[in-house]
Amino acid sequence: MVMTVGPIALRPATWLGPEVERFAAFLLLGITFSLTYPKRLIFVATIIIFACGLFEYAQHIMPCRHADMGNFLVKIAGAATGMAGAKLLR
Repeated sequence: MVMTVGPIALRPATWLGPEVERFAAFLLLGITFSLTYPKRLIFVATIIIFACGLFEYAQHIMPCRHADMGNFLVKIAGAATGMAGAKLLR
């Protein structure tokens, strides 16, 4: 998730827009971690939420980036959707 903290010019962009890109990235992260650790979902959710918070907080260090509670919530929603979807697939 270097793209979350790195310079904005290095972040890949699609026609979908940044909100959908954030959601999709963390959707895949949620799916991956919940399929990898199916018996530790609470631990996985805690780690992902903590990481999302750290990613947003770390943006204060970068002069061209800004942290936003909305971005944090989109990332959490993507991860939660991915985890729920993976749980349903099992």
